[in-house]
Amino acid sequence: MLYLTISNQIKMDRVIIVFAVIGILMFGAYIYFIIKTSYDDEKQKKKEKLEEENELKNREQ
Repeated sequence: MLYLTISNQIKMDRVIIVFAVIGILMFGAYIYFIIKTSYDDEKQKKKEKLEEENELKNREQ
């Protein structure tokens, strides 16, 4: 009887570890996409600004 209790406890410990690992991986992916989106938005704004400056230069000529 004691063996079954210890065995079940070990299984539950593994479940907790698996959920913790999945949670950490999901959090890491979330942070990665936040940083990537921020970087891509900044890059897009710079590109739009350069295009706008080129349009103004072309109008002046």
